[in-house]
Amino acid sequence: MHKQKHRGIHPKDEILFGRELRDKLGQAVLDLYFLYSRNYSESAALRIVGDHFLLQKRQRFALQRMVSCKDEIQILNNSEVDDEFIKGRHLAIDGFNLLIFAEVLLSDGFVFQCLDETYRDIASVHGSYHQIVETGKAIHLLGQLLETLQPKSISWFLDQPVSNSGKLGKFMREISDNQNWKWKVEIVPNPDQAMLELKQAVLISNDRIVLSRSNKWFNLSKLLVKRLGKNNTHLLELRDLGVTKKSLTSINALS
Repeated sequence: MHKQKHRGIHPKDEILFGRELRDKLGQAVLDLYFLYSRNYSESAALRIVGDHFLLQKRQRFALQRMVSCKDEIQILNNSEVDDEFIKGRHLAIDGFNLLIFAEVLLSDGFVFQCLDETYRDIASVHGSYHQIVETGKAIHLLGQLLETLQPKSISWFLDQPVSNSGKLGKFMREISDNQNWKWKVEIVPNPDQAMLELKQAVLISNDRIVLSRSNKWFNLSKLLVKRLGKNNTHLLELRDLGVTKKSLTSINALS
């Protein structure tokens, strides 16, 4: 029987990401960024930094989510669009990716600002999705926020291999129909591929691989944090970890 009531909350997170460890996490971010600049592979660099700072699994996962290499950040900067660009255009959304992020934000789970200026969580569905207390609220808030962007249409893509994706898709369609939103919710084997095939669409996802391959993408996670972040006590900005543009620039100068 499923008992999870909220998303992204782990009993050890208060310690793993507490104030006492944030300086160490910030230094780990900078060290990993430095190794990426030296062309270390992601797995090797993450292992070196994680072992050096004695990071636990969830800390390493957060670090992996937060840090991108300079070239990847530049690619994302070049393809990112603003809200004005979206008006009258088609949006393609990585459904579980966005919904789970919104659920974590509303659940007061830990959310991390990343070097590519997105915000990411460290929740995982492990092949099975279950609705939580915040699911309905998250869908409504996302819908209201998306409406302010005035897109022509919106396609949501949910992972077919994830159990209960069909049930979630039905729930989302019911909400969108009741609100008269222009949503198309599709259950597909590979949402990443389905999104990338829509060459004219603006993509919404926090997946680094998808974003780096997209023609145009919009940083909805940043907008969500701007609207809802004040109610989240576990929002970790880079500045909270002592990571600044100056420190990153210094590393870039060494590469």
